[in-house]
Amino acid sequence: MLMIENYIKLLQQYRKVPKQKVQHTFFEISGFPHYENVCSNILSYYLKPSNEHSLEDLVLKSLLTSADKDYRFDIYDEVEVEREVITSIGNRLDLLVQTSSYIIGIENKIFHYLNNDLKDYRRLLESRNTLNNSKEIIGIVLTLQKIIKPSEIRLLSENGFINVTYDDLFRELKQNYSSYALKANIKYLTLLNEFILSIESLTGKSMNDNKLWKFFSENAAILEDFSKDYNSYINYLNEKISFLKQNIAIDSNEVRIWIWKKFCLVTDFTIQAYKFAIDTYIKPQGWEIQIFGRDDESHQYVKSPPFRKIVDLNSDSYQKFNNERIIYLTFKVDESVETVKKALEDLIHQILHGTHLPKQTSDEQAINDSTNPK
Repeated sequence: MLMIENYIKLLQQYRKVPKQKVQHTFFEISGFPHYENVCSNILSYYLKPSNEHSLEDLVLKSLLTSADKDYRFDIYDEVEVEREVITSIGNRLDLLVQTSSYIIGIENKIFHYLNNDLKDYRRLLESRNTLNNSKEIIGIVLTLQKIIKPSEIRLLSENGFINVTYDDLFRELKQNYSSYALKANIKYLTLLNEFILSIESLTGKSMNDNKLWKFFSENAAILEDFSKDYNSYINYLNEKISFLKQNIAIDSNEVRIWIWKKFCLVTDFTIQAYKFAIDTYIKPQGWEIQIFGRDDESHQYVKSPPFRKIVDLNSDSYQKFNNERIIYLTFKVDESVETVKKALEDLIHQILHGTHLPKQTSDEQAINDSTNPK
């Protein structure tokens, strides 16, 4: 009883949670965010202020201030951005950015552990500082999550690298956003936003912002119990369909009985030129027996007065489901299988032995056409 009360409370809480529709970005659909090289290519494009995105130094400035608030960048600086820069011993640094004041090395880590030779990368950056060592060297390891492993923190410190997370970068970027957005190329601004959303979905930020996902996370244990109990209940209902199939007494070459998706007993008929079916469903809402045609001709006949007469269905009880099915009978979910079995057998016998679907007379066809206009 206590478990049921807990389930009721949980459902009441669930109804109060705002539902946020998840929209996948272009990059998520294509699978691009999961490839470090692709992310580095995108960053490379936006880090260069003179590219046609017209966002100028927005991304570069945001990255620098994420590393250190005191870093300053002159918008008129000439900026060079290189990808996959090979060191003297054959290692590859993801990004190398040079301005008149800075030499910036960026190692982009999406999912992998930090096992790179940062000492080798540092030598590469120092080798580029040829003008009397006048430029400041900045080493950045860009990651989804903050580096907390002691050995990795030590590796950063010993080689003069700073850990910047994507959250750090995007926070700075969003703070600086308004002063750049109006003059930006809208196409490239949209792509940048798509990239940000894609990366945030990997960092877990989007999950924290989604109240429904947060609800699932906070109530995972009881939800798992609820799911197991609910699935057990569904299996119990589905067993009734299996029992129904095993015990229904129909012997006719014109009928084929089979189960669809565990919860629906299908009775297919092929009589004269007509192909139609009876679906007997069981769901938590109850039992339902539906009749429908398999093709246009059969569908029209199922809706016709002669067929209604065969199954003893008057126009007042005739209902439509998706404009193509007769809802013939419904029962409460706790109705006995024997009751449903008898109703289904009676219906099948009515169809098979009623008038065996004679051809419609011209008068009946006229009534049918007037009752069910196309």
